[in-house]
Parts: sequence; structure tokens; C-alpha cells
Amino acid sequence: MAFTLRRATVNDADQIANVYSASFRLLTFLPMLHTTNEYRWFIANVILKECDVTVAEDETGIVAFLALRGEEVRLLYTRPDRIGMGAGTQLIDAAKASRIGALELWCFQANERARRFYEARGFHAIRFTDGAENEERTPDVRYRWQRYGGAVIIRDATHADSEAIHELVAAAFGRPDEAVLIDRLCSDGACAISLVTVEGDEILGHVLFSRMTAPFLALGLGPISVKPSRQRAGIGSLLIRTGLDRAREAGWQGVFVFGDPKFYTRFGFEASLARSFTSRYSGPHLMALALGNGLPTREGVIEYPSGFDSFA
Repeated sequence: MAFTLRRATVNDADQIANVYSASFRLLTFLPMLHTTNEYRWFIANVILKECDVTVAEDETGIVAFLALRGEEVRLLYTRPDRIGMGAGTQLIDAAKASRIGALELWCFQANERARRFYEARGFHAIRFTDGAENEERTPDVRYRWQRYGGAVIIRDATHADSEAIHELVAAAFGRPDEAVLIDRLCSDGACAISLVTVEGDEILGHVLFSRMTAPFLALGLGPISVKPSRQRAGIGSLLIRTGLDRAREAGWQGVFVFGDPKFYTRFGFEASLARSFTSRYSGPHLMALALGNGLPTREGVIEYPSGFDSFA
């Protein structure tokens, strides 16, 4: 069955909220924490203001919707009487058909129907949690779909890549500062992991993890750079995940990053984990990620390599 897709407007808030509420209430393993009116407020004042929302409709009105913010699928719900008729698939396919190169979302582990839906459409589980960070305190799973997962190669950067990396980083940031920083970190021996994404002979992206001074074996993530014409295609996320896997395999215990929480929390970074550490970068944009079963300690002094001094 084909549905008509269009971008949502503020006038759709009530219909979208009704779909959300009715579908959410099918998840009987969850506590019901909100009323229908609270769902309506959330859709009107949060989702429609922060996300790109697409609705699927037929002659009865809106039957499904997808709320997308960057690569994050915030919400995807179908009206109970239209589940299994293809509205959700149309919405996912439309999101994939855009310029975006990756999609990520959270799903409750107990929602087996939704998990089968996402896995059948190319999503792969990348993280499982006990639910301590979601409102329902219910175990969940992070899914990811990657457009370029098999189209590019990720490898260790070599000395022969130095000039190309410098040019890439300068172009990505629109200034030479970060490129000079990477040159300095590498010359100082502070680089622990340096990876490039390559398509053919062209370097499309680069990520650096540098050694930090900390109470445990810790790395600093960044800079992360992607060729401007290939940004928002999932390349940066792929580099970060590969680098974190390398760090975990090498025995590093934690990673710190200073950046946008809306971007880095998708990889598991948390500002709360970094809050009690003393650093010149302390604040809401300093985040930490444990690479094992928690950080060895939650406090102490952490320092980035001296090459970062000009960025403090």
C-alpha cells in the first residue's frame, strides 16, 4: 500500500501526537509515564521545533511519522491500524534517499517487532544498555544504518599522508589551525591513533586520538575532519567508531572529547562522566567515554598534550 509523504507543519501536531500516543501504548512492557496531552505538548514544542518531521498519510489522515535530527531518528511511529502496511518502510526509505549517509536510533530491547523491522532494513545493533539513561529505565539498543560502510577503506595514516591530511583538515575547518595542531602533535609523539578514510587514492576523512595525562590510560579524541563535499555522509562517524574500537583493543581505558554533546553522545560520550575531572576544558562540552566496565576513577586532573595549549 502506497502512502503520501510530505513534510509536517505545526498544524499536524495533534494528529502526530495521537499516532505517537496510540503506538507507544502498544509497548505494554513499558511504564506509561505521560498523558496524551503531554505527548501533544512534546510533539508541538520539541519535536516539530527541533527535527525535520515527515508524515505518511492516506484518506484517513496521518498514519505514521518520522522525526529526524541530523543522523538521529528521534521518533518513528505508525498508527496501530496501519502497522505492517508499509508506511514505516516508506519513511525510512525516504530518509535513506536523501543526502544523509547514516541513520541511528534507539529501540527498546524488548520491542522485538521493531528490532526485526530495523534489522531487515540494514540497521545493525552497535550498543546495548541497561536503560539507566532513558526515561523508562528499560534496556535499549542503539541501531545504525551506514551508507558508506562498504564503499570506503579505513586504514592507519602514514607519513606519506601528512600533506594530504594537512590540506584536508584545513579545508574541513576553513582555517589552518587544526591542521597545524595535528602536525605538532605528530611531531611531538603525542599521536596514539591516526586513521584515514580512503576511496581509491583520495583521502576523504581523518581522525586523531592523542595521549592524555590522566589517572588512567586515556586518549583525547580530535580533531575529526571530513572533506567538505563528503560531509554528512557518515564518514566521520565511521572513523570515530573505528578509532574507539582500536583504542579498546589496545587496552586504553577511557577517551575524552571536547565538542558538541548532541553529536558525541551518539557514540556513548557523557558530560556527567567528565564532570568531576579537573581540566582547563571543564564544562558542559567536555565528555568522557569508558572503554571497559566503567572508568577506573571518576575524578583527578586530566591534561591534553601541550600542542592543544593554543586552543585553551
